[in-house]
Amino acid sequence: MSKLSPVNARELQRMKDVLQMKAYSPSTIKTYMIEFAQLLYILKDVPVDSLGYDRLRAYILYCINTLKISESQLQSRLNAIKFYFEQVLHKPDFFAEIPRPKKPSTLPKVLSQKEVKRIFDVVRNQKHLLMLQLCYGMGLRVSEIVNLKVSDIDSGRMQVLIEAGKGKKDRYVPLPSAVLDLLREYYKAYRPKTYLFEGRYGGRYSVRSV
Repeated sequence: MSKLSPVNARELQRMKDVLQMKAYSPSTIKTYMIEFAQLLYILKDVPVDSLGYDRLRAYILYCINTLKISESQLQSRLNAIKFYFEQVLHKPDFFAEIPRPKKPSTLPKVLSQKEVKRIFDVVRNQKHLLMLQLCYGMGLRVSEIVNLKVSDIDSGRMQVLIEAGKGKKDRYVPLPSAVLDLLREYYKAYRPKTYLFEGRYGGRYSVRSV
């Protein structure tokens, strides 16, 4: 913030306020703030809310040809700028004229069953092994694993409630029968109180630890 002009520092704060009011995740807010600040730093004393199409186009070409940032980072930077113009300045048509880089079409990297088994075989910690098995068996994200509560496990219906998953939506996923016995053994050994996976001193296991 200290490297930005006062007028553009205020716009950065306005953008942060809107992101928070729209309940964007902390990681998304941080990414958008960082990427948008790169543009504000280049503009110096030029107010970003007065930015024209030609100036923005020149900045995008500068990112591509001079900074040579990756396609993924360019997409992230454009998303942040687009959010500002559409959600903060309420100019939905302004960014429509800006061409977007074509996203590369790549196949997902999928491990074979043998490769997955080799990973499981070398994990000796019961808690860590169960985390991996739930991720693999139910297709869960790390953030969803650490948010699992004991009450979310419904062994009678063989399903698990995932609260506020992707898109902040609740959903049910099937509980693999092969994991049920492992879950019971884990519960007897660790006796979690609220969250299925708790830290050393209680409370939710951190994403970073996983």
